[in-house]
Amino acid sequence: MHNSLINTLSDHKVRHVSYLKTVADWIRNRQIKYNTVNFDYIRSRVKKSDTIFILGTGATINDIPEKHWHSIGNHDSAGINLWPLHNFVPTYYYSEYHHNREHFRKTQNMMKQKISSEYTDTIFFLSLNRAVKRGIHPRVTKNMFPQNPKICFYNYIRPLRFDDPSELSTESFERTIFYRGALTALLDLVDQIGYKKIVLLGIDLKNGEYFYDNNPEFRKINESGLGRAKEKRTKTPHLTTRGGARKIPIQEYLYILNDKYYKPKKIELFCGSEKSLLAEKIPIYNFTD
Repeated sequence: MHNSLINTLSDHKVRHVSYLKTVADWIRNRQIKYNTVNFDYIRSRVKKSDTIFILGTGATINDIPEKHWHSIGNHDSAGINLWPLHNFVPTYYYSEYHHNREHFRKTQNMMKQKISSEYTDTIFFLSLNRAVKRGIHPRVTKNMFPQNPKICFYNYIRPLRFDDPSELSTESFERTIFYRGALTALLDLVDQIGYKKIVLLGIDLKNGEYFYDNNPEFRKINESGLGRAKEKRTKTPHLTTRGGARKIPIQEYLYILNDKYYKPKKIELFCGSEKSLLAEKIPIYNFTD
């Protein structure tokens, strides 16, 4: 039921793909095959070690030397959002797709060649009750996937909510550690797989600069008014560092998550650069280990 044409049409509030295109593409591409994997399969057949690198899109990604990419490749990795604009191909890929259809279309066009040619072994995390409901599926948006893609379908979990952060304990995270944004959604998936050492690369937060800011196509998108100019992003912290509306800044949440959940479970959390805002309270990963 969930992995069906009907489900790709069931979200009426947010649509990444129009109803007409969803139906037309599903019928046109109904013979397209894809491989589904679950968390048990990933744990037993995919997971290389207990270490995973979370690949964010902050500008410090450009500071990582080639020899460290070799080390990263010896473990598992997970790319977020526009990660396919980078040369390194991750073990997993997760995205929160942009709600603006024009922005969505243009960014996907930027990445489709890389994904179609090099992401054949990458596992795509796709929520049946969110992304698929909004039209994201190999038979609808086939250019967003390689041929015979590997898909881990899962159910999007309602985010963690709390009134007073000081009341959070290890037990508070039993249902989920997902709080807000693509990062903590991915951390929840990683937690289900069972990694014990998590390294956050490109999670800079001090500003909104990206490793792909000099990409000509990305610059055109910003200049068209669909994105924020680099000049504005350079001068202000990342949007998730802001609180308000019953939300605390993402860095504060990560500090709590580390102290109240990761440490009691003997899970190690690292950041990747001294330039990251997280370096204030989270140790920097040593690639010589």
